[in-house]
Amino acid sequence: MKTLYEKIDMINSPFEAFYVTKENFIEKIAAHWHYFVEIMYLVSGTVQVNCDNIDHHLNAGDLIFFHPGSIHSIYNPSDDMHYAIIKLNLSSLHTIGDHFLKPVAIIRTAKGNEKAPIHVQQEELKALPIADWFKRCITELSKKAYGYDISFYSTVSNILIEIIRIWKQHGFVVEQTSPAAPNIGTIQTITEYIDEHSQQPLRVDELAHMCDMSYSYFAKNFQLLYGQSCKEYIASIRIRKAKDLLIYTDLDQNYISQDTGFSDCSHFIRVFKQKEGITPKQFRIKHITHQ
Repeated sequence: MKTLYEKIDMINSPFEAFYVTKENFIEKIAAHWHYFVEIMYLVSGTVQVNCDNIDHHLNAGDLIFFHPGSIHSIYNPSDDMHYAIIKLNLSSLHTIGDHFLKPVAIIRTAKGNEKAPIHVQQEELKALPIADWFKRCITELSKKAYGYDISFYSTVSNILIEIIRIWKQHGFVVEQTSPAAPNIGTIQTITEYIDEHSQQPLRVDELAHMCDMSYSYFAKNFQLLYGQSCKEYIASIRIRKAKDLLIYTDLDQNYISQDTGFSDCSHFIRVFKQKEGITPKQFRIKHITHQ
């Protein structure tokens, strides 16, 4: 049975950015939802969007913001339609720095608030280099040069802050939101806690307790939601962080294993080889050779 849920690899791809034109646009982007924030900017042409049963007609220069969990579809593009997309896992913002906490808290409370419109028209954006920001995000993810993720998050933060400022102009009261860390009491948000504490010992039974669930109920639902066990998710998060250190630093494997939460270097090497098919040393050599 087909569902509306769009499964996205939030571990290995916490963000995406790309262009869509009429040429590579299928007849209709069917109704779907996901746990990502999705921001769409129409570069040229026109297109129809339905989000949570509300229709939006987008003209060139318009932006629409899809909250996590919003059911949305895209259809009826004009021949000259051309738009940019950014998809972002809000959980990943917490791993970059505490200064992202308040914008994330604001976004989480804005869904469904009529004073925080998801459709922002060109008139409200014309003084901003929105097209350039989207282009920069897409370029950074395409080239993946050193520090691309930091540059991506920095540029996305500009977009998010400007959206929040526009909401504020519409009467949305941002001061009522709290910059505190997100509630970790649900299985959807427990991944934020895992990301933030992946370098520490993590026990699945303790994570289940945080969600006020039994171990078996938590494990079953985590598997259904993320397509893997919680233990596998934790290992994947640690491996992703270790890969960045292997590529962009000359830190030795002992240091990397400790910094990313593995019990020791041999454990790190064993898990890495299971996940990637090669050892950390081979991975580093392979990447340097390709560069």
